[in-house]
Amino acid sequence: MKNIPFAKVVCDGNELKYVQEVIASGWLTTASKAKEFEKRFAEQVEAKHAIAVNSCTAALHLAMDAIGVKAGDRVFVPTMTFTATAEVVRYLGADPVFLDVEFGSSLLTPYILQEAIGKYPDVRTLIVVHYGGQAAKMIVPDGQGILDICRKHDIQVVEDAAHAFPARLHGKIVGSFGNIACFSFYANKTITTGEGGMLVTNDDEIAKRVRVMRLHGIDRDIWSRFKDSMPNWEYDVIAPGFKYNMPDINAAIGLAQLERAEAMRKER
Repeated sequence: MKNIPFAKVVCDGNELKYVQEVIASGWLTTASKAKEFEKRFAEQVEAKHAIAVNSCTAALHLAMDAIGVKAGDRVFVPTMTFTATAEVVRYLGADPVFLDVEFGSSLLTPYILQEAIGKYPDVRTLIVVHYGGQAAKMIVPDGQGILDICRKHDIQVVEDAAHAFPARLHGKIVGSFGNIACFSFYANKTITTGEGGMLVTNDDEIAKRVRVMRLHGIDRDIWSRFKDSMPNWEYDVIAPGFKYNMPDINAAIGLAQLERAEAMRKER
């Protein structure tokens, strides 16, 4: 019987070169490669901020925290997704409201969302999943896309783009529509860092909160403390944060993968 692999990881670009550079630097945790990966990824998805983390689950959790989801809130979540999309809602004591998806595409549609808002008018957050390399209908020619509906009803939108980078809709790349977008670089994704994720946003305050919360609530990460003129031991813990940063070894692999993202998407 033929064995069909779950996923084939292709690392025939600059992965080894960049990883060797990290090892030679003696700095293996979050540092210059992670900063460069963030910069290039932000350019790729046309976002102001990109913040590298150790998984898409971490990115989604940070997104829920940053937009203020709290205990007792309800959040729209499509049924066709990985468990992380719903579990991060529960991390904060909120409750997922599961929505049906379209037969064939497995995507949430504007029609399904509009019906759900009629039943649950108090919900103020949506996690929309771009599934299987497809973009959900965030914008449509008649102006009644998912994003339009959410703006009309004052609903914050978090894009779960774990499955979708670098898919596009009407020329816009996924991750450039909602308040926040979250990407996965798990081993079976279009580009991989082994384990890893990225949160992107155009909101300065969201970005500031995420950067603090991804590393124990510390107001200066270790690379900043190493590079800045201020004493490297001087920092404050300003919130009860998490351990979600991406090490430079992972970021080095991501940089090499990002260079070939479009080619690997076409091959898929």
